[in-house]
Amino acid sequence: MGVDNYLYFVFGEKPEEVENFLKKEFEIKIRDEEFDDPRMEHFKRKGTIDESFGIIAAGDLFFDPLRNIRGESVANADFWIYTVKDHTILEIHPNPRSKWWDVYSHELMKFLTVFMNEGTC
Repeated sequence: MGVDNYLYFVFGEKPEEVENFLKKEFEIKIRDEEFDDPRMEHFKRKGTIDESFGIIAAGDLFFDPLRNIRGESVANADFWIYTVKDHTILEIHPNPRSKWWDVYSHELMKFLTVFMNEGTC
């Protein structure tokens, strides 16, 4: 068992706008896969997740390497775009996750600033 690292960004924009933002700011590769996971329907029936939940896209996000204190770097992440009610959620999983803990704070802030700018999408 271990610890995983995620970044979540919540947008008021449509999923297509979030995907376009990612394409504009980063290099991305969208995975061609079906998102008809039978577990999602089960979770919806049980009330664990809202009926409005839907996975829109998934892929790989590539960015300028973020250096860490051990001289290593993180240069890509898995991502998912999904909707919940009127919100679009971007979930990012940096790769390799083991190097993420030690990323320099100024490197992380440089990366996060792209998302924090007003009018991101």
